[in-house]
Amino acid sequence: MKKKSYLLVLFTLGFLISISLYFFSSSSSIDERYCKKFTDFFDEKFICEELILIDTMNGVAIVRSNDSIVFAFLDNKMNFKNSIRSFALDSLQLSGDKIEWRATSHETSNYILGIATNDVEQIIIQSPSHMIPNNINYNGIRIFYSVFSSSDELLPVFINGFDGEGSLIYGKEK
Repeated sequence: MKKKSYLLVLFTLGFLISISLYFFSSSSSIDERYCKKFTDFFDEKFICEELILIDTMNGVAIVRSNDSIVFAFLDNKMNFKNSIRSFALDSLQLSGDKIEWRATSHETSNYILGIATNDVEQIIIQSPSHMIPNNINYNGIRIFYSVFSSSDELLPVFINGFDGEGSLIYGKEK
């Protein structure tokens, strides 16, 4: 009797492990699902290679695609709505600039987006109010963005970048 119980336990464990392995191996990660959604939405104009960030609060996704960093809008159901802007990964090297950035708007928000060389350790958005954008270190570059409501007064906008010692290395003194 003890032998039958032992075999039943082993059989049940084997069955549960098999089912678990099947489900875990067939499900894809969030990154893979969003990369597929991204590539499908943009009709393969941008092929998602890596999901860098999803900011659910601001409805922004950042994706590495081909040889660029792409900022995209998300709707409230976390589906892609539109491409905000893409930056070529080698654009900083080609231009010799420390920072490349753009300001854009979509629906009820304004966005300041960009990339910077890694020696830019702090970025400050100079507008009627001074702000430090969200930023991410990624593969030797710094990706940054900030979201403002349409009612925020943004103009004029300047970007300043500072090195580790606090010296201005991009932008201009006020």
